[in-house]
Amino acid sequence: MLETFFAAGSLGAAAVLVNPRLRQAEVEYILGDCGATTVVFGQDQCENARVWRPN
Repeated sequence: MLETFFAAGSLGAAAVLVNPRLRQAEVEYILGDCGATTVVFGQDQCENARVWRPN
């Protein structure tokens, strides 16, 4: 996880933390509102991540 934050910073990207306990609709709102184009997630969040698609 720490490597991801450093990589985002060196690319000029912003890292947005999302609580894995949030409901799917809440995660979709956060990712859509921040304008995310790339999502990095842990293996335990695969099912939740499959549902999200960038606009």
